[in-house]
Amino acid sequence: MTESQRVAQTIQEAKYNRRQALRTTRAGSKSLNLDKAAGIALRRQRLLPKVLLAAAGLFVLLLLFPPFIVPADGPVTSAFFFRFAPDKTVPQAEFHDAIDIGIPAGTRVKPTTIGRVVEAGYNNSAGYYARIKHPGGFSSYYAHLSKLQVSTGDLILLPFFSSVGLSGNTGRSTGPHLHFSIYAGNIPLPPQSLLLFHRLRLHILRF
Repeated sequence: MTESQRVAQTIQEAKYNRRQALRTTRAGSKSLNLDKAAGIALRRQRLLPKVLLAAAGLFVLLLLFPPFIVPADGPVTSAFFFRFAPDKTVPQAEFHDAIDIGIPAGTRVKPTTIGRVVEAGYNNSAGYYARIKHPGGFSSYYAHLSKLQVSTGDLILLPFFSSVGLSGNTGRSTGPHLHFSIYAGNIPLPPQSLLLFHRLRLHILRF
């Protein structure tokens, strides 16, 4: 074999060895990726029961200790959203930033959660009313009461056993009901959504 043939053979062997090394590297990389994917899938599989258990625990906690309680149990006669003003003879649209709960006059109205009474009084629109400030920047508003049982500055520490007042038909009202609203800062929130967990507790546990 001549010198040039030996050089050519060496070059061919080097190319062959390089191709084999590349194949081995790719195979190892592919195997590593498969192992990594299998490990991730296994971790997710192990994590899923824990997530479901945590979600179930949170649901039970919110059911037993809802963040907001229903101030008075009764049907919602006017929902949170746009509506026609009920006291106008000519249809007039207005935004209703609360829910109206249809209850007999004289029904006890509970505060929806702990807080401090920041306003309690009377005006021609709301009748007897109260506003309570709650932790986290929330506040609640109760209107058309027949009687107030709180004063400005009062602390509410046991909402379920406390009373804002008695429901009625005072102010701009077409019948006995409670006008109830919840705010985050100055933004009105849909009370029905925030009362969901207590509504469920009332339905399941009756309290």
